Amino acid sequence: MRLNLLSRKRIAVIGGTAAVIVLASGTAWADPFGWWATQPHPFAVNADHGAADSHSGGTVTGNLLSNDSGATAVVRHSGLDNPAAGSLTVNADGSYRFTPAVKGSHGTVHFSYTATDAVTLYKDAVPGGDKIPPLGGLEGPNGTTALISGGGYGSSFVPVPGKSGWFYGVTDRGPNADDDGPLGDKVFTDPTFNPQIGMFQLVGGKAVLQKTIVLKGPDGTPYNGLPNPVTKNAASSEKTEDLFGNYIDPAQLYTVPGSKPAVTLNPDNGYDSEGLVALPDGSFWISDEYGPFITHFDKNGKEIERLSPWGADTGGGLGQGHKVDTKHPLPVELTLRTKNKGMEGLTVTPDGRTLVGIMQSALTVPDYGTDSKGKTIKPANVAPVRIVTVDLKTKTIHEYLYLLTNPATTASAVSEITALSDSKFLIDERDGNQGEPGQATFKNLYEIDLTGATDIKGNGTNPSGYQVATSSGPKSIEAYVGDAVTSKAEQLLAQAGITPVSKTPYLEIGTVLNQLDPSGAFFSHDKIEGVATADGGRTLYLADDSDFGMDRLLGQDEAACEASGLSDTTACAPVKSTTTGKYLVHQKTLDASGVVDDGEVLKVTVSKLPPVLGTATVTIKY
Repeated sequence: MRLNLLSRKRIAVIGGTAAVIVLASGTAWADPFGWWATQPHPFAVNADHGAADSHSGGTVTGNLLSNDSGATAVVRHSGLDNPAAGSLTVNADGSYRFTPAVKGSHGTVHFSYTATDAVTLYKDAVPGGDKIPPLGGLEGPNGTTALISGGGYGSSFVPVPGKSGWFYGVTDRGPNADDDGPLGDKVFTDPTFNPQIGMFQLVGGKAVLQKTIVLKGPDGTPYNGLPNPVTKNAASSEKTEDLFGNYIDPAQLYTVPGSKPAVTLNPDNGYDSEGLVALPDGSFWISDEYGPFITHFDKNGKEIERLSPWGADTGGGLGQGHKVDTKHPLPVELTLRTKNKGMEGLTVTPDGRTLVGIMQSALTVPDYGTDSKGKTIKPANVAPVRIVTVDLKTKTIHEYLYLLTNPATTASAVSEITALSDSKFLIDERDGNQGEPGQATFKNLYEIDLTGATDIKGNGTNPSGYQVATSSGPKSIEAYVGDAVTSKAEQLLAQAGITPVSKTPYLEIGTVLNQLDPSGAFFSHDKIEGVATADGGRTLYLADDSDFGMDRLLGQDEAACEASGLSDTTACAPVKSTTTGKYLVHQKTLDASGVVDDGEVLKVTVSKLPPVLGTATVTIKY
């Protein structure tokens, strides 16, 4: 069932009077259980804020939601009617601050704000409410400093078992930047970073980081984010370097330039953590993008065992004694993972019995054909994505297919999988775009059901796994489907006797965010990667991967580089500092708001969608 929001009108109480709210254009999906609100759920937005009448000539503060009945978030505001009078800051939790341009001056200004009861925003913070401190600073343009954000725990987000209001988040491999020049490398801006779990308490508009757990090998050596040695033999591998331009060889020990005493890192401890599972016994399972591996850690982050598609520990002479379960390998075809697109999501069924992991995109199989332009088909344009299930008691493994939504045109990939039941799951499928004015990004949740899907796990003898018989010989599933649109891919698979998991629209996140704030500034992250629920999907917690506030290296001709959409490799060729010899770094900012990308969590009450919006005008007399 789809809801056309243009045909629905909702009643909200605005400043004590009823007003009809006509929702923004676009559609948002209803879930199959009918949790959408069918009746108005009015809440009061009250413009009477006593702190506004200070007449002090100084800073005026207050909270817009303090007098509002039921509202949980301010989603946008108009700004001051007289910007020259001073500066105004309004936060999603309702807190605001007005500071006169001239201290001691007096006057009156107005602004309006819009609130809702459908969502609540939590910003990453430390105990006490301050922002998580940056991990460090790097050289930016014109002598500026680009800060490495400390809020990078949104690669996955899961409830802490038995502890309401508490969640675990996990970082990925650590701060890095794209080189958009001719080399196209990934650059590690802090190779010493240790992938880690963060424990958060959601309270008072803050996601308070209460504890961190560094991931460690069996001997207690901390993991790092360097490319694992297996990536050198993978079907596709990315070239990485440090800020000095030194190549980081996955098969060699890496010593951090200039470190005293010398800091030497072993790539065999390299892990690009992405999917997170927290078990009631305090242990964790975490998937990664390099192997891809699925590794079991104890409550202190120490490795217990590892599942791998490579079989035995393949440290390339650098082996750290990882506890690989060689009797129960992951499907060998997963070694064909596309670079930087490994096992992006991991969850566990509510009964605690089965791990379910999903790849980010299609595999890089060796037998791809050509597209309509005569070029080899790109995995990013291929719909089938692998799902793997692991029975934690027997270690029995099954494999299924999920079909992306026309990835050649939507540029979508998978970021998360979240269990609803023992057979049903939410899939987070998204593009890589930030929020833009008047435009909904492709960030969708789908409900899938494994029931009736074909188990396509191969027999382990063919590196491409399950083979499809064709007139020209056997083909891998990905090559057989090619870059066909999703509907055609489903038809082709049916002809081969393969049924993918069923897929039902669940929630169009991009449309909801655009309804809340058409300017695109509210929760406008490009990478919404964490999706948590503790009540079967009725309440969702969405977390962003902030990339630690970094996105790329500064280009030789920055204006031309940006004008080309980062496609002019000459203009985008990286530039180094004349004093330190390090690459200069470009800070990652959210285009619609101009703020540096950082960690946030958005709570969405599904029963209150489509969102009711209430607007009021505030008068400040200073």
